[in-house]
Amino acid sequence: MAGRRKVTGHVVIGAAVVLATKSKSERYLYQGAPVIASEFDEDSVKHAISVGLVSEVYDEPTEDQAAADKAVADAKVAAEKKAADEKAAADPKVAEAAAKAASTTPTK
Repeated sequence: MAGRRKVTGHVVIGAAVVLATKSKSERYLYQGAPVIASEFDEDSVKHAISVGLVSEVYDEPTEDQAAADKAVADAKVAAEKKAADEKAAADPKVAEAAAKAASTTPTK
């Protein structure tokens, strides 16, 4: 599920970048280096992202997350079907219309 993806860190994608540290110094990082958020000034990292030198790294859903997402979706569909069936059973006109529709549905 795409909504589950979140930023887990940053990585240098340009040849090199100079980032301001929280201790007011500067550090050179080269392509592929991880950017440790706790070490660098937030505005410096945001600027490097905006000019394309640093990229956000996202987590990837695991198989367990995918299975859990599918189970939630299946449960939601089942609950909606059950609610519709209960509503149809409670309203005789709806039940009659559903039965009529089912009996007039062509079979193959």
